[in-house]
Amino acid sequence: MAYLWQLSTSHEWTAIDLAGGSLRLRGSAPGRGDHAGADDRASSVVLRRASDRGRDVWLLLVGRTERVRVNGLSVVLGITALDDRDEIRIRDEAPLFFTTERLAAIERYPSDGPRAMCPRCKQPIEGLVVRCPSCDLWYHQSEDLPCWTHVPHCACSQPTPLDTGFRWTPEAL
Repeated sequence: MAYLWQLSTSHEWTAIDLAGGSLRLRGSAPGRGDHAGADDRASSVVLRRASDRGRDVWLLLVGRTERVRVNGLSVVLGITALDDRDEIRIRDEAPLFFTTERLAAIERYPSDGPRAMCPRCKQPIEGLVVRCPSCDLWYHQSEDLPCWTHVPHCACSQPTPLDTGFRWTPEAL
């Protein structure tokens, strides 16, 4: 899961999840929706998810009349791939920040997922699990097998409480 950080009117950073396939950016006020219509493509800025060998890649598509900078550099060809913690500036408005950070969450292990063993209990992964946001290892997380929350940190040092939140926010800048 990827997120886009924006500065609210009360000057606090909030994260918008990018669960859909696209997000249209209108200055510093992102909004859900399909890609730009024919009448406003010249002045549109859109985030689009693409995939590359099974992993998500996010592209920033910029209309020809827009002034957009990513990490201080102009998007001159109208398209750029985003990386974790990229700063996006549309015109002279407040910055937006893109992040690929995921939050730990309980989910059902995919039935077509690869065979894997829980690093904590050494049993086959199945049922309710948590995928470590940092190292991508799968851990059991059910009443019977609370492997993810059993200790305070994953082997990679990722905190294991389910309410940990983001490890990086734009406030760190």
